[in-house]
Amino acid sequence: MFMGSLTFLSQPRSNALEGQRTQAFSRNIFSWVSRVSLASEADILHDCGLETMLFLRYLRLLVTIFGPSTIVISPLLIPLTLVGVREPSQGS
Repeated sequence: MFMGSLTFLSQPRSNALEGQRTQAFSRNIFSWVSRVSLASEADILHDCGLETMLFLRYLRLLVTIFGPSTIVISPLLIPLTLVGVREPSQGS
C-alpha cells in the first residue's frame, strides 16, 4: 500500500555489484561471531560502511570492558544471591 511512495525503505542499502558482494554466512547461528571478531576495521569499512565499522568498534570495546569483569564478578555474586534466597528467619 505505502511501498510505492516509500521506495527508499524497500531498496537495498548496498550498491555493490554481484561480484563485489561479501560472502554469505553459514547456517550456523553463531558462525557470524568469529567472522565479525576476526574482521579488520579496513575490511568492515570497505564492505559495510563507516556507521557499521563504528558500531562494531563500540561493541568490541564493550566486550573488552565488561567481559573480564563479568568473569570476575559472577563467581562472587552467585553465592551471595544463593545465600540471600534462603527462607527468611522467623523473628519474634
